Amino acid sequence: MRFLPTRWNWLACFVVLLSGLVQGNLWAQTPPSGDGDQDISGDGSGDESSPDGLDDSDHAAEADEDGHDHDPERSVEDEDDSLALDDEESEEEELHPAQECPGMFGSQSVWDDNEAKRKKNLVRAYGANGRYTVMHKARSWGQPVRFRIRGLDLEDVEIDEDGHRSVLLEVSEDVADLFGCEAGLYELERDNSLLRDTSVLKILDDAVLLDYQGHLVYLPVHDWDDPSFRLVWQSRWAIPRPREEYKPKSRSRRNNRRKKRRNKRRRNRRKRR
Repeated sequence: MRFLPTRWNWLACFVVLLSGLVQGNLWAQTPPSGDGDQDISGDGSGDESSPDGLDDSDHAAEADEDGHDHDPERSVEDEDDSLALDDEESEEEELHPAQECPGMFGSQSVWDDNEAKRKKNLVRAYGANGRYTVMHKARSWGQPVRFRIRGLDLEDVEIDEDGHRSVLLEVSEDVADLFGCEAGLYELERDNSLLRDTSVLKILDDAVLLDYQGHLVYLPVHDWDDPSFRLVWQSRWAIPRPREEYKPKSRSRRNNRRKKRRNKRRRNRRKRR
């Protein structure tokens, strides 16, 4: 029996053909899944995309005009370094000399008086590693005590190439306003005043020795242990030892002694005979 196409057969053939065309187009547009084999030939058809989803053109666009790539981590580090340099410059700019605040640290005439008192009372102060010996001639000086004033912090002790010492003192706004000065970091030297009736006697390695109204006090460096002191008193007066003048003996006395010895020897010899 011969198969004769009918209207329904023609419609079924058309649907099958149309579905085949649609599936072919979808397969051409859909990329192969990860389970299938990927083309790794050198024609470039199977190259993987970059992890960040940018091709070479995108990376090239990130380069600046000078030809340097924009590295986020490097830019952050450069920014931190610039901020650190700015902080150092600001700290150097905030360092004030003692002359800018005469109400707190005194004037040149006051410093001259402090120098005269220091030379009169202090003989020597020496030591290291938080142990110091103070030789003095003052009657009122005793064991040094810690100088406590809120708003004053000794930040550091600086020593230059010539051995000259200075201290860095941090002054708060409350204390600075009392004396009409600017708050910040001040540099003090020996014989400078500190508030009223207080002078700098000696700048040690980790503290500063002060004369406060005729008494010894000290101010240690911030966050350092308190040093220990040993006082040695030296009298202002000295009793000189009398010196005996040397008087050489005359030759006449020597000659007389020699004659006596000779005569004595001669008498002894005669007796023996």
